[in-house]
Amino acid sequence: MTDVSIAIGSDGHTVAQGCGEAAILLALAQTLARLDNRELLGRLEQLVGQRQKLTAELVLHLSEVDRRKLYLS
Repeated sequence: MTDVSIAIGSDGHTVAQGCGEAAILLALAQTLARLDNRELLGRLEQLVGQRQKLTAELVLHLSEVDRRKLYLS
């Protein structure tokens, strides 16, 4: 198995090195287990904010596809 390393940068983003999605998720779970409560809740808040932004972008993209009727081609 290839070594996987996970780090949470100062900007709060997770950086993964290695391969295999399952290995990366396992390494992330281990990293999260080492965070204190404040860090964990802060990271969760960041992820929720990112999800909301991505959802808004997804809706805008779908709206533009619909406006152009690209599903008909």
